[in-house]
Amino acid sequence: LFDGAPYDRRLFDPALYEAHVHADDTVTSFCLRHATPLHAATLSLFLQLVAEHCGAKLLRLKGLVDVVESPGRPAVMHGVQHVFHPPAWLDAWPDEDHSTRIVVISRGLDAQWLQDILEALDDEVKTCSTS
Repeated sequence: LFDGAPYDRRLFDPALYEAHVHADDTVTSFCLRHATPLHAATLSLFLQLVAEHCGAKLLRLKGLVDVVESPGRPAVMHGVQHVFHPPAWLDAWPDEDHSTRIVVISRGLDAQWLQDILEALDDEVKTCSTS
């Protein structure tokens, strides 16, 4: 379930969100991608950072996330501004694409900056989990 409705995989088609600028030129949407599973700690840190430091600019965030600790069961994330709902877990991937896809609709957030933060957090958590 996603927002109380059946999951619609079209919501996470990255082609729909690649650096799209909306009609009023202040709202943009983009899709962050990550090819390998993320640790739950990475996801938690990323969402905390977004909520605390970017919430005022975040109109909506939805994500289908491949989590290391839950193989084969993607987490569905949803947030608006500073509020994030607990993840919902799908029983299986809805399609052949098992990569993490996080759709962001915002006023003034930079896609590359958020992608870099996600990658840096992932690298740090991987380093800490192997020590």
